[in-house]
Amino acid sequence: MSYDKAAFERTKERVMGRWGDEISHPRLKAKIGFEDSLHELINRCMACEEEDYSSNVHRLLWSIPDSWRDDEFERDLDETIEQVEVITPILNCGIPIKEDVVPGTKETRDETDWRKVFNAIVNLCQRRNLLIPKDYTEVIPEIETQETETERTEE
Repeated sequence: MSYDKAAFERTKERVMGRWGDEISHPRLKAKIGFEDSLHELINRCMACEEEDYSSNVHRLLWSIPDSWRDDEFERDLDETIEQVEVITPILNCGIPIKEDVVPGTKETRDETDWRKVFNAIVNLCQRRNLLIPKDYTEVIPEIETQETETERTEE
């Protein structure tokens, strides 16, 4: 799928014209950082409903760069996969047949324990010191006014 380059440039000019100062502002740049989005994903996993948990942890897992993954993280991920034996009953016209008449089919599946995956990610982030809260301070340069110049000449 291709895009209209001229339309993209017009949109970019509109956005930069409207929000250019705010986008280049240092405080906003600090808020848009990757580590902050990682914190947001971790918070989303901690606060989500049970049915959304696996998809949120999956999204968090794939947002971690390969360069951050160490041997301990890979070992933790290997421990999250559990083999589960599932018995599927035989169906006759959509109705399951009793196990004592015809035994169901047994199969072994790999299932992921998403709580363990989340714990592995949090441990990785702790090892990389990413979960330490950051204090952002805004530095405002001193603006010289006529009063500060007169105070300097008096001294």
